[in-house]
Amino acid sequence: MLMSLPNETLLFCGHEYTVKNLEFAKMLEPDNEAIQHKLEVCKQIILKTEFTVGGHLSDERLFNPFIRCFGAGREAKEYY
Repeated sequence: MLMSLPNETLLFCGHEYTVKNLEFAKMLEPDNEAIQHKLEVCKQIILKTEFTVGGHLSDERLFNPFIRCFGAGREAKEYY
């Protein structure tokens, strides 16, 4: 269902683990430039004691491995 939403959909998680999640994503996809860029941006945001959460689904599709695994037309139910 999540993957059927438009790219403009805003997502807000209930935690501030963005840097840790991006570090994990970078481990999985070390050559993904979108992950590296987002990680650098989020580290700067954290240094300013601001929040990194809240973003568009289109961005998450570039660097979030938990969303990227549902690509190619697959739905979450296929993975459970």
